[in-house]
Amino acid sequence: MENSNVETPKANPAPEFEPLASQISELVTVDSTAEEKKLNDEIDLMLHKISEFMEILEMIRSDTNMCVNSTLPLITEKSRALEQTFDRIDKLEVMMSHIDQTLTKLEQQVKGAEANFSTFSTLKKKMLGALSSIGRSHQDTSPVYQRPAEGNASNYEKVEIFSTSDFFPDS
Repeated sequence: MENSNVETPKANPAPEFEPLASQISELVTVDSTAEEKKLNDEIDLMLHKISEFMEILEMIRSDTNMCVNSTLPLITEKSRALEQTFDRIDKLEVMMSHIDQTLTKLEQQVKGAEANFSTFSTLKKKMLGALSSIGRSHQDTSPVYQRPAEGNASNYEKVEIFSTSDFFPDS
């Protein structure tokens, strides 16, 4: 079944084609060493950047672990301490309100006492004037002194003074 019409390629081309083949191979031949160097440099740069990126990721991971394992519990502890401080501040506000109310009552009582004292002072002057006039004229004069009205004398109510232990029993 051999076909005699089919030619088989020859192992060695004809010598007349050799110069043509070498010229064509020179045209087709590409010097890729410069391209290979560029490609290798880019690969090295990319590997260096990936290495830096991995180092940054490791630093972030270690910082995150430090924050979660050590810093966060400290912040939680300080937050609890602040809650106690805020409670004490709230108690101080209540105490200051109570002090303000007590001082207001005391001021009202002092003003009332001053008003009563000024009437007693005026009364005292009248009595001294009356006594001196009695001594001079030896006349029988009716006493000038009159008791203060019952409302003024019995108006005093003792203000209960507070104790800080009422507001801060644990201190």
